[in-house]
Amino acid sequence: MKPTILPTLLVTAGLGLSAQPMPAPPRLATVLRQLEFSDAQRTALLGIFAQHKDALMVKSAAFRDARRAEVDAALDPATTEDSLRALHAQTSETFFQLMLETRAITLDGRSVLTAGQQAQLKSLLSEGRARMDGLRTFAFGR
Repeated sequence: MKPTILPTLLVTAGLGLSAQPMPAPPRLATVLRQLEFSDAQRTALLGIFAQHKDALMVKSAAFRDARRAEVDAALDPATTEDSLRALHAQTSETFFQLMLETRAITLDGRSVLTAGQQAQLKSLLSEGRARMDGLRTFAFGR
């Protein structure tokens, strides 16, 4: 009988991680709650999101479909490298378009924040990033 190391590693890693109390990274909703928006800001932010919602949904679906096609093709042994390159380029472009849309939402949203809220947001995001880097170091040893 041939031992499989992967399940053993997964179980061992899971036990090791569960034994360590680790702080969870703040979710976006938690970060946004900490900024304590006024009613006017909340209304403005909801308007900005509503303005971008349709484009965001279309670009998100396009990226999802392109990525799914890329993965399916990568798993198909009959797919040529040139076909994979073309699919990868298409996936990359759809992701870039999605990123531009989310960036537009972010930039529009930041214009609604006060200087104090922008500073607080920057601090919260850097704390979250540092926490995630710590989790990656702990989990992957980097």
